[in-house]
Amino acid sequence: MHSGKRTHRGTRRSGGDAFLHACRLNGTMRRIGQSVALVAAAFTICAVAPVAAQQPECSCQHIEAMQQEYRNNMTLKRYFEGKAKYLEQIEVEARKEGLNWDRIMDRSGSASTLYTEQHFPADGSGKAPHTVVMKSPECRPNATELALLAAEYPCRALADAAVNHEAHHTNICENELGSDTYWNRLQGDFAREEVAAYEKQAKEIKDELRRVLDEAATVTYQADYEIAISAGGVANFTYSYTARSEDIGGASEGDPWSMNGKGTSTVKWLKAVIAGMSCKTSGAVETTYNAKLTTDGLTFSLDVEELVSSGALGLNCPGGGGGGGPVAAGGGEGIIAENLPVKNGETPLPGDFASEMRSILAGSATVTGAGNRYLSISCSGP
Repeated sequence: MHSGKRTHRGTRRSGGDAFLHACRLNGTMRRIGQSVALVAAAFTICAVAPVAAQQPECSCQHIEAMQQEYRNNMTLKRYFEGKAKYLEQIEVEARKEGLNWDRIMDRSGSASTLYTEQHFPADGSGKAPHTVVMKSPECRPNATELALLAAEYPCRALADAAVNHEAHHTNICENELGSDTYWNRLQGDFAREEVAAYEKQAKEIKDELRRVLDEAATVTYQADYEIAISAGGVANFTYSYTARSEDIGGASEGDPWSMNGKGTSTVKWLKAVIAGMSCKTSGAVETTYNAKLTTDGLTFSLDVEELVSSGALGLNCPGGGGGGGPVAAGGGEGIIAENLPVKNGETPLPGDFASEMRSILAGSATVTGAGNRYLSISCSGP
């Protein structure tokens, strides 16, 4: 800012780790940011050696934190887009009025303060983020403040993102414009710079969500049902349906992206009573399917496409009655979930096979039963 100070509040950035490095104290790696005293001591001892926050790699346990950070960044991006338009309009009008440079700067500076007080968003955490300040004529923020900022984040990619947001500003100041030109700009220019920095930070967080879901997480679709069918009180059947997918992965490019995994479902008779006679059941029907997950890291949709079925269900009733035979190729299911939240653990999926069977057999049989199907996201390790 023209006032000689740039203050960043809110959510942070990713990309180059220009400010996060390793400071060796007594030959060991220590986390910087556990206390102000530790940070200060580290910078005193390692005035040249850089500083690193030793957070763990992001995993399933950090999905919610990454999602919140992404939303914060997008909120701040929209905020600065609005602020930029507001300031640019004021600055254009000031030029039309023939105001000199200092008067234009004074007007946009006052407008910037007013807009911030009225519109600066909160992230809902109830805790103000650590403030990082870059002061004119410097092109780098205070290193201790930067380390404290990085230490606020629960995993490494979020800390890197925050620090690299600041590196974005440093690069423009040092390498693209130079300090004099950088600091002698209108407030609208600074707001536009923030738009680009938050957009970059948000993308890097989204890329980390993609990596965690694809590489660090085991994502599976599972279903377990027991269904009873009564046909006119003459025939009563009970069967089980189970489905298990392999790890759904192989993330595509783009946003949203898709992930796929093969799976197998199995249908078995559990009990069959025909005309009051208990029949012996045998066999099973197995269906292979592809589970396709479409997600932006925040919500997901799941499409289960049945591919082919094989096997047979057999009945052997007293007096020689019974039957069975091969089952035709699959091709059912379809989209079974849309716009559900991505989260660590099990997410129940809507609908159930009992209701689907009731629709198919409406008017010819009564269907009862219960079960569940869900998407599971899990990571090994802490």
